[in-house]
Amino acid sequence: MQLILFYINKKNANDYVEPIYIDIRYTLGSVVERTFIIQKIEDTLIEYYKMCDLVAGVSTAGIPFAAIVANNLCLPMCYVRQKSKANGMGKRIEGRINKHQKTVIIEDVVYSGSNVLNVFSALRKEELDILGVISIFSYDIDDCIRDFKDNMIHHQSLTNFDEVISLGFEKGIINNEEYKQLLHYKENLSKQALYSNVTW
Repeated sequence: MQLILFYINKKNANDYVEPIYIDIRYTLGSVVERTFIIQKIEDTLIEYYKMCDLVAGVSTAGIPFAAIVANNLCLPMCYVRQKSKANGMGKRIEGRINKHQKTVIIEDVVYSGSNVLNVFSALRKEELDILGVISIFSYDIDDCIRDFKDNMIHHQSLTNFDEVISLGFEKGIINNEEYKQLLHYKENLSKQALYSNVTW
């Protein structure tokens, strides 16, 4: 799967410099790439979560993908904020939901997994039955994998860190030195994720 990669020196709230940044939201501006990603999400949902009767988007980047998938598959959809809205109805979950709906969460990028765990907890409080999570890209951090397993969260990602940098290396987008740097970065991701406050 081909994604758009941006190599930038991105500082997070603690001035940690990320050597790589994956911008899934950029693909929304391309009909070809967006359609390809949507189709892969739908294929994954149908293969692993046939009983799904509610699609939940993670705010904000998961929302457009969840909305398109829900529309294409004729399923109801909601989205979940990281915290309740400060005005209006003060809702955290937007959309009509019912107890015990079999729900699939859609996220664009899974890094530490904290956003997904946050949304998972909010949906469970409303007594929804969470079938699993579909992400477009995952860093596959060991701590995140463990946390998902401990919380019995089934996670399917369309692609991951290793696949993307390997493809970049094969296509000559990443040179040998950069590839080694990124492998080193991946080896230390668990420690870095502890203090990374980046919202992708």
